[in-house]
Amino acid sequence: MPSAFRELHEWDANHFTQYAAIPYYMIKYIPFNDIDVIKQMSEMFKVSPELCEERLKQI
Repeated sequence: MPSAFRELHEWDANHFTQYAAIPYYMIKYIPFNDIDVIKQMSEMFKVSPELCEERLKQI
């Protein structure tokens, strides 16, 4: 498999993980004005803080 094709699949898988783990319609339940929003999201969705931070950047 060509490396560019593999990289495309890995990129697509990472983005799907973000969308599946933290769906857009669930954003209304996130307390954005809280200082620990990343920590709360991580606990709410049972994902890593890094994934939460990346998803917030996407949104």
